[in-house]
Amino acid sequence: MLERLSTDPSIATLVAQFVPLKVESDGPHWGEWSRKYSHEGNTIPILFVIRADGEKLYGKSGAKQGDELPRFLLEHLRNAGTIFSDQQLATITTAVADADKALGEGDALTAVKRIESLRKLGTPGKFGSHATAAKQADDLYVKLVEQGRAALSDAQQKLDGDDKFAGVFGVISANRIYGSLVELRKELASAERDLNKSPELKAHVSAAESLDRALTLASQKTPAVQKSGIAALGAIVSRSPDSPAAELAKARLAELGVQAPAPLPAKGRRTWTDATGKFKIEAELVRVADGKVELKKTDGTTISVPLDKLSAADQAIATGK
Repeated sequence: MLERLSTDPSIATLVAQFVPLKVESDGPHWGEWSRKYSHEGNTIPILFVIRADGEKLYGKSGAKQGDELPRFLLEHLRNAGTIFSDQQLATITTAVADADKALGEGDALTAVKRIESLRKLGTPGKFGSHATAAKQADDLYVKLVEQGRAALSDAQQKLDGDDKFAGVFGVISANRIYGSLVELRKELASAERDLNKSPELKAHVSAAESLDRALTLASQKTPAVQKSGIAALGAIVSRSPDSPAAELAKARLAELGVQAPAPLPAKGRRTWTDATGKFKIEAELVRVADGKVELKKTDGTTISVPLDKLSAADQAIATGK
């Protein structure tokens, strides 16, 4: 029978779903095997079917002959759960490792993206496979759904309390991170839409969205992208220094080892002068970001001037120092 499994082309497709293994009853491994897997009958051969998770599906004496063999193989394939190829299992293993690493670094968004990338192989959370990698992927997917639901619940509690901005920000952030998960997609999208139905909450939406975008960029590993996120956080602090968004932006900048910028001076037109004293312009300060000063001229157009090109006095005014 074992020889037929390796030579009969009519059952090759079925056999490919199994790993044929021969254990000699008088060999060194039989004792360990028989203690782990019981069987019926005392004659040779003894036929076992062991599932990927180690569960015994069949263990009896007697070979399967003729048409009985393919029927036997089909019967147990139905109880074996979803079967992935070695390449598919490698893909799942890599995705799970990446997602676990991302979660360890506090990057739930990347974890969600990596697990969602497995949807081409089946339904994450419900793969129905007994392979270790697939079960790990299912467990991780369920964990992410639970995290997303907890994040939304926490945000909604804040909306019902006094910290409205934190609640609005929590809903927007949760939707961005976990919104691609099928189990949460409608719930999170609905929660974010509801923010605009309340004038009190709607007033916080724009600032919360800006903060969420800035924090997302600042958390990236690409230096240029992270730099733009840091600049965006700094702009939030300088433009709205006393806002809840600015407090959260300051906290993140501190974590990154970046000093928060000073608040912009009160708006008003004045004469700005360069370090040589030759260049002067009547303009209103718009913002200071990424080492440049944006000025709005009397005709409504804006220009960008390197901060270090301004006079020392104007640099101090622009930065509030």
